[in-house]
Amino acid sequence: MDKLKIHKTLCDETHKLYEDKNSDYGDSFSRLRKRYPNFVCMRLFDKLNRLDTIIQPGYECKVSDEKVEDTLMDIANYALMELTERIADRVNPMLTPKAPVSIAEGHEYSCNCKEATNIQFLNGRKD
Repeated sequence: MDKLKIHKTLCDETHKLYEDKNSDYGDSFSRLRKRYPNFVCMRLFDKLNRLDTIIQPGYECKVSDEKVEDTLMDIANYALMELTERIADRVNPMLTPKAPVSIAEGHEYSCNCKEATNIQFLNGRKD
């Protein structure tokens, strides 16, 4: 399978996982994000720490059978969920923008991460 097909398959699987989890848990990510604006940073931090542990050669999970690929899919989904919320906020503003983040030309989103200031990505620029 070529890389474009692999990427498309992964995107479809990520979307299906998002649909299934929203069906099971409701829109819990959005609700928690409203209460804790940096919620995505906490979840990504947790997942990156997990990845750092389970990616080590010879490591065997003691509690679950989660694979590196599962953790990577979770990281991708949390990033996409945050982008989804930011776009939804732009359409229906609920938060005061702090530092503008440009996803693509002409699209500004608020960023609550302390480290992020005027980050512009996907268009190849950093300010």
